[in-house]
Amino acid sequence: MKEPVGHDGDRFVKELPERFNELGSFIREQRSSARLSLRRLSELAGISNPDASPIVAIGQAFIDATPEWLKSFAIRTFGSHDKAALLVAILLGVKAYTAFKASTDQWTDWHERLIENYLPFTVLVFVAVAIGGSVQIIPTLLVNREKNIEGRLQEIYTPLELAGRDLFVSEGCYNCHSQMIRTLVPDVMRYGRAGIADDYSHLGESLFDHPYQWGSKRTGPDLAREGGTLAKDAKGANYKYMRVGKRGNDWHFNHFLNPRAPSPGSNMPAFPWLIDQETDVKALPNKIAVQARLGVPWPALSQDQITDMVETQSQEIANSLVAAKVYLPAKPELQGDALRNHLAKSQVVAVIAYLQKLGTYREIKKDHPAEPSTLDPDSHRKPATVK
Repeated sequence: MKEPVGHDGDRFVKELPERFNELGSFIREQRSSARLSLRRLSELAGISNPDASPIVAIGQAFIDATPEWLKSFAIRTFGSHDKAALLVAILLGVKAYTAFKASTDQWTDWHERLIENYLPFTVLVFVAVAIGGSVQIIPTLLVNREKNIEGRLQEIYTPLELAGRDLFVSEGCYNCHSQMIRTLVPDVMRYGRAGIADDYSHLGESLFDHPYQWGSKRTGPDLAREGGTLAKDAKGANYKYMRVGKRGNDWHFNHFLNPRAPSPGSNMPAFPWLIDQETDVKALPNKIAVQARLGVPWPALSQDQITDMVETQSQEIANSLVAAKVYLPAKPELQGDALRNHLAKSQVVAVIAYLQKLGTYREIKKDHPAEPSTLDPDSHRKPATVK
């Protein structure tokens, strides 16, 4: 005789609240264990470097404790034998899988005991973070950057161009405009310069960008070759800072004011507030100090020198805009010197300065290939030896 249908289902429904309570208790236990592990990691990090974050401090401590022979071995092994390393990793993975399947109950019991005791769990988390961090951080610090710039080294921004770059990022311009010409032939043909071989983006062209503005998502055109050389005045002499690239300063000004005027059909929004708001010059000394800590070779500049550089470059660009007879619909009464002084302080001039600098670099030529050498990440902080 068949069992009546529905008894098991009724019992399952009645037990649901109890099962959910058990699941909630389990999740709370895991969350508490994870918090405790993170707290232990933070304490370990504070011992080695109280000012750094846990991940940075642990990674730095691990790097400092790594012997030189081990660093060299990692570069030699994983730098030129990546396929062999991948094969070994696959074999170890297969071995671990077979060992787990052979004794599932033992592994389950071990895992249950592990999550009940925070100390071994914390140690294993630390080991996993250290291994994962060392695999990514050590090769990055030891790689020969001089060789990887591929013959081109980015020109350092002026203070005004740095301010313009921060405005470019804060306004979200990078969402529509990439700064990376890929090695694809169509990319080079469309955005590269005529007569220049291999005019795709090289690593050295954005070496000092923090963060970089790469990418391939383009609602608007790529800007990697937007900038140009120093402009010349009416006498044929170079300006001190002002550059002109593919398009003139007045074109960029009108493009921010009304994108459809110089570029019919453009779906870019207007940015009229850039013309009304002033550039934050007072923040530049701190920004430059941060850039120097990140490794950008800024020269020593006082606050007065920074202000003078900003004033000179902004006046050069503002003069060119007045000469091109730009017009402010919101302030038609501004003309001549009043218009120039207003524009010189505006954010739009800073962004124009940045755009006219994009893609500028100097050629780095070597008489012979660079010899492999380790990189000391703190070398730029050490004072030069006077002979």
